[in-house]
Amino acid sequence: MKQQYKEYLFQERQLMTRHPELAGMTSMPLDQTDLNLTVLSDFIEMCWEHDYGSEPRIRFSSGFLAWNMGKHATGLAVLGKDGMLLGTVLYFKRTYLKGGVKGCYVIKTGLSVHPDYRGKGIGQWLLLKLLQLLESKCIDFSVEWYDTRHDIPGSPSWMLAANKNQVDDSLPVRIMARILNYDTAIKYHAFGILDRLAMKLNMCIFPCHKVGSIPSGYILDEFNKKMIPAYLEFLKRFQTSRGELLTPAGDDLLRWEKGAGHYASARFYALRKKRDNGGNRIDGLYFGHKVFLDRKWSYFQADGILISPGLPIGVAKSFIRAVETRLSEDAPCAGVTIAETGGGNFLWRYGYLPVVSQLLSMDHYALSGIPIKNLKQRFVELR
Repeated sequence: MKQQYKEYLFQERQLMTRHPELAGMTSMPLDQTDLNLTVLSDFIEMCWEHDYGSEPRIRFSSGFLAWNMGKHATGLAVLGKDGMLLGTVLYFKRTYLKGGVKGCYVIKTGLSVHPDYRGKGIGQWLLLKLLQLLESKCIDFSVEWYDTRHDIPGSPSWMLAANKNQVDDSLPVRIMARILNYDTAIKYHAFGILDRLAMKLNMCIFPCHKVGSIPSGYILDEFNKKMIPAYLEFLKRFQTSRGELLTPAGDDLLRWEKGAGHYASARFYALRKKRDNGGNRIDGLYFGHKVFLDRKWSYFQADGILISPGLPIGVAKSFIRAVETRLSEDAPCAGVTIAETGGGNFLWRYGYLPVVSQLLSMDHYALSGIPIKNLKQRFVELR
């Protein structure tokens, strides 16, 4: 890994040669600045709104940042001579279990550069400095998602493609979507004619909000701290059935507990079955967070929709439809999006269709034995 660190420094020197204006700027960890989560949220939202307008995307509200990082921000900032924030990138710490051994990784996200200061190498500098920082954090690997909708010079996905050393450590991942309100969905995303026809046909085959009762013996629960052992047992059973070994660790699940850094838009649902011996068996999990498109409409960004192997399709369908109905109880929900890594291709059975793709990239910092080609099928991300 020392050789890798030397490579980062070499790339940084090359970048400084191409962009001498970087010498007048300062990069530092966010926890060493006086930037609070509100300031970071306002800056990132300003940058992303400039690029995406009203297109569906993650919203980096202060609540979302606190839910993922706690009170203190984790990441890097680039400041001008006058202390002005010119760019930032974040990382979210996460843990996982592999073969019963706990490991650590991070999700890199929120790369933002002030629109008036682009083309000066700030984004590339942030990514290089973050790689150097994470090298010292005793983590196994980092992952990041690259949105290819705006694949233009200077964009994160463009920078990834230009970095030949990293191309082999990235792969396309399909984003699945379940449309719950057609008119709102086409308002906020430029679907083609064929896509619109497919959506209408899909909604005829899989009607929205047509919910029967949860079958007898099953209960639809929200997050319950006491059930964490049962959640972990289910995750282990689910991924073992697919020949996979990665499961989230229990401390990550604690983020869902109400009153403990709880994010108001986060949702976590479980399909629980009471056992004859008085115990509980989890047969499904559906979790993620709401993203508001305007003052009325939202969509749900699911991190995981996981169904127990062998569960009757009728029971699974009732569970998923019941959750979709819950999602619209407090505010209308236009639809659900989920990466195929968060549930698998089987979701087409319940009306979830591929709509776009993103790039999943990975950087190694230790010998974790987890190659990128397997990460796509082994990785249930908790954001």
